[in-house]
Amino acid sequence: MRTKLAFLAVAGVILVAEIYIAVCVKGGFVRHYLGDVLAVILLYALARAIFSVAPSKLSLKIFCFCGGFGDCVVFWSGANFKHRK
Repeated sequence: MRTKLAFLAVAGVILVAEIYIAVCVKGGFVRHYLGDVLAVILLYALARAIFSVAPSKLSLKIFCFCGGFGDCVVFWSGANFKHRK
């Protein structure tokens, strides 16, 4: 229970950092790359706080989820549906 609260606290701190980056940082390395890395770490910390899964399996699942979600976003953002007939 104590480790779950610790991971929840870490997730809260990372969420605050993500909100700060979204509001105050206008571009560059921090917004484009570091924000994505922090988002993956945030998902891992939240999952560790909620689920009881082995850390090695959880990290692989989070990595696959983020990679698959990123591919979907790239696909749908690249699709131009306005000019289809």
